[in-house]
Amino acid sequence: MTIGSSVTKATLFPEELIAAILLSTSGNISDLSQKLTELKERGIDIGFIALRRAPDGVYSEDIDQYISYLLTFDYVRERSPTVTLSEKGRNLCAKVVKNAYQRNPDAVGKMAEILNLDIKKLIRSS
Repeated sequence: MTIGSSVTKATLFPEELIAAILLSTSGNISDLSQKLTELKERGIDIGFIALRRAPDGVYSEDIDQYISYLLTFDYVRERSPTVTLSEKGRNLCAKVVKNAYQRNPDAVGKMAEILNLDIKKLIRSS
């Protein structure tokens, strides 16, 4: 970050970023990966999450692996063509984001703003 920049570098864990993306949007792995690109471009530190160019946009193996994990434990109902969380999966992702908010409300607030995720509603739904 440069001095005087209005962009805030926010430190969040990869699973927190991915959980918030899954709550905020639907799409295939490339669509979800594009959201990581948007977060990064808007000042959110995505850490060591790797992004690479793919024929249909951007691809993140980290998102792909996270979705595979969720699918294994029935947190995802459908993986293709669109990733669809089960109710159990929505609850898990909400819990991950709520815990991140308790740890770092400024970073989660910034991320939620970028993703158009209603963080206040999510926090209230305990």
